[in-house]
Amino acid sequence: MKPEARSQRLLSITQSKAKMYEYDVPSEDHIAIERDPANLFPLSIGILGDVAAEISIGIEILEKIREIKKNLPFSARFFDAYVQTRLNSETDPYLLTIGSVAYYLSDLPGSSQLLA
Repeated sequence: MKPEARSQRLLSITQSKAKMYEYDVPSEDHIAIERDPANLFPLSIGILGDVAAEISIGIEILEKIREIKKNLPFSARFFDAYVQTRLNSETDPYLLTIGSVAYYLSDLPGSSQLLA
């Protein structure tokens, strides 16, 4: 699975919304989100699943794993930003866990630890 331009744009908007909370921007000044970021869940989980499936097959296809892992940071950034946007009133530990896994498999263990 590979994120297309619309998915990349929605991720950017979601990350912007998360930064607005991080910098304590008053809610009336927040950007409007045109589409529900939750629409990115199937893609983000699919990317993570593709990588996990290829890793479970074995090391003999290392080049294929490297190619598929290029899309994994998209998933990691999405799960992180979605939690930070406070669109869901509860912080789901499952989202934090899969976001942390996505960062870890993206070779970003520090970000993984922060999210966990």
